[in-house]
Amino acid sequence: MKQISATDLREKINNKETMLVDFFATWCGPCKVLSEELTKIDSEIPIYKVDVEEDIDLSTLMNIRSVPALKFIKEGEVVATTIGLKSSKEINNLIVESLS
Repeated sequence: MKQISATDLREKINNKETMLVDFFATWCGPCKVLSEELTKIDSEIPIYKVDVEEDIDLSTLMNIRSVPALKFIKEGEVVATTIGLKSSKEINNLIVESLS
């Protein structure tokens, strides 16, 4: 799991990459718990983190209104979104359903 800049994320989307993106805020308690859950994910799909306060324009573009938010992106297109805390099992299931 790697924190990624807005520029790098836009480039990956334009390159039609498949990924899971965690939109978070440093002050958000549930975001910290979700981050721990994401470390338990056993997947070859890259997981990136974006601090919503570092790039408000990107957060607006990606329609982030609450955190934590997960965007499942397949070949550059958002195919699923979750809001709020999820378990690693729920996230794994969503990866299989959305990104495989």
